[in-house]
Amino acid sequence: MKAAIRAKKRRHVRFNPSTVTYAEIDFRIRSSEFKSQVVGFVVNEAFGGCSVVLPSGTKFEVGSILQIKIGRLSPLRARIAWLRKLDEHITKLGLEYQEEE
Repeated sequence: MKAAIRAKKRRHVRFNPSTVTYAEIDFRIRSSEFKSQVVGFVVNEAFGGCSVVLPSGTKFEVGSILQIKIGRLSPLRARIAWLRKLDEHITKLGLEYQEEE
């Protein structure tokens, strides 16, 4: 039931990556040069964002803005929309792509 309600709220269709797709994250949003600070795997993608599983060693905060580079694509600005700690070593982030300023 909850999944059906959540699906109605979504603005974009979700889909699974066709291959193992990795994401690199840079927490420095003002830098002109992208520098990967943490790497994870993309779980699902949509036009407006994606979810990524990452090692839990980095402190993540909902609302934080970062840069994400998915596979070979150019870096994009994204906001952490939600996070779930899956276990003591793995965190899943929901990222919402942001318009460039």
